[in-house]
This record gives sequence, C-alpha cells and structure tokens, in this order.
Amino acid sequence: MKNIKQSKIPSLSSLTKTVKTVADEAVSDVKDVVNASRRLATNVKGLQHASRQAASWEDAVQRDVQRWQSQAQPTIDKLKHDIEKLNK
Repeated sequence: MKNIKQSKIPSLSSLTKTVKTVADEAVSDVKDVVNASRRLATNVKGLQHASRQAASWEDAVQRDVQRWQSQAQPTIDKLKHDIEKLNK
C-alpha cells in the first residue's frame, strides 16, 4: 500500500463533483435537444401550413386559367375562322 500515492486516488468529494458536473452537462444537453426538437416541430408545422396554402393557391390559379380559357375560346375560334376566310 505504501507504493500507491495519495494524489492518484481521487477523493469521494472530487468524484461527486465530477459526477454532478457531468450530470448537469447531460441535463443541459437534453434540454437543448428538447428545445431544438420543439423549434423543428414548429418549423415543420409552418412548412405544412405553407404547403397547404400553396396547394390552395395552385388550385385557385388552375380554376382561373380554365375559366379564362373557356371565356377566350369563342374569340379564338372566331379569329381562326376569320383567318381561314382571309387565306381563301
């Protein structure tokens, strides 16, 4: 036992402080992960909302384009007919 130096064996107090420090850091890291997960969930919800909004806008634009095309079709047909008459 005389060959073992006292300085190489950490005291119980020192070990307790080390364990507490490591535990505190682990708790802090877990809190950071939880907060990051919450922010990510919020961002995902925002993206889902934006995606639904974009789909709604796309549907509205498609309806408008179809309506405009149907409104313009008689004029297009008349112009085609007039051009054919002129080409004869």
